[in-house]
Amino acid sequence: MAPAQGPSFRGLKAFGEFMLLPKHGWLLIVLSCCTWSPHARAQSAASPTTGLSDELRAAFIAEMQNLDTGLQRTVSAVARADWATAERTAREIKGSFILEQRLDPAQLAELHRVLPEPFLALDRELHARAERLAVAAKAADAELAAFYLYKLTEGCVSCHAQYARHRFPGFSPPTEAHHH
Repeated sequence: MAPAQGPSFRGLKAFGEFMLLPKHGWLLIVLSCCTWSPHARAQSAASPTTGLSDELRAAFIAEMQNLDTGLQRTVSAVARADWATAERTAREIKGSFILEQRLDPAQLAELHRVLPEPFLALDRELHARAERLAVAAKAADAELAAFYLYKLTEGCVSCHAQYARHRFPGFSPPTEAHHH
């Protein structure tokens, strides 16, 4: 009798068939550690959110906490093939987009005035990826769902490395050793 095979995965042809091979599984881990660019190192360590009003800053912090909780819940749901929870949570992540919340015109203007466009673009992409994850979960496509979990995490890493090194000092560039 043939040995039991693992779960079968569908989709994600664009990502490459080589990712299905166990010997290449390390690639996702390596890629997730290498998502910040030299440009990210040049960014100021100060958060652009420090310029927001107290009310908007509190809303932003609450959104980040909800995203963290939602991402953790989604990882667990995908790992357990709990597609209903994965889809629901991914849609909650998508819907938490601060620019889609009920903000008055003055608050919207403040967001666009204070937050730099690259920051806003990262946020928009994060929520678009959450929608793609929800679609993959609805289709019970484990491989595609895992890919979008990776992409969500990549978005968090990229944004934090560029804009939140003051909160996450592990993203600070390594200090160079002096050689004499």
